[in-house]
Amino acid sequence: MDSHDLSFQICRTQEEMRAAQEAEMVLIEGLGNNIIQQIGNVELGKSIKIFVRNNSDEVVGGVIANVFGGWVYISLLWIEESLRNRDMAHG
Repeated sequence: MDSHDLSFQICRTQEEMRAAQEAEMVLIEGLGNNIIQQIGNVELGKSIKIFVRNNSDEVVGGVIANVFGGWVYISLLWIEESLRNRDMAHG
């Protein structure tokens, strides 16, 4: 394929992002197939979503991530400012 036969699609709006979901799946499948060829069968693309809620059931923080090849990749991480720097771990 010659580089002159290529075009680019830049998504700037939410509508354009939604319309490009099929193209996004092509990227994910292509990357997954490449990884499997290089390192063997690994867990690909498992989503993780954890939300922190207050007593009123309002979201005050959370994390959105993906497991990919045994690693966790965090896409979004946020906690309401009033809750930052506090020991909230549960054992």
